[in-house]
Amino acid sequence: PPVTMTAWRHPTMFAIAVLFLACTCADTAGVTDAADAHPVAKALPLIVKLKAGIEEDGRKEQKSFDKHQCWCEKTMERKAKDIADAKDSIESLQKLIFKLEGEIGSHIAEIDQLKKDIAANLASQ
Repeated sequence: PPVTMTAWRHPTMFAIAVLFLACTCADTAGVTDAADAHPVAKALPLIVKLKAGIEEDGRKEQKSFDKHQCWCEKTMERKAKDIADAKDSIESLQKLIFKLEGEIGSHIAEIDQLKKDIAANLASQ
């Protein structure tokens, strides 16, 4: 695939390109003495150090991301279980409410009948 300009904005890609350029310049210059080194060749250790730092940062970020992703997956599983349990609880509570409403209706009828019986009993005394 063709390399786009945005690919060069990535620090690792840029460091690799500069490293390649430095190696090419060092090979073609025929440098034998460090004092005669080309400025790009002098920058080579800095670039290598920068590349190592970038890669280390990448490993740290990946570790942090993996930890967060694991937490997200565990939380999603727990929340899904909690939701399923709550749905079951809602269903059973709705059945209980319906049953108790029926009992309330029958108890109201029973109370009304007992009131009539008490009134009839008092009237007969």
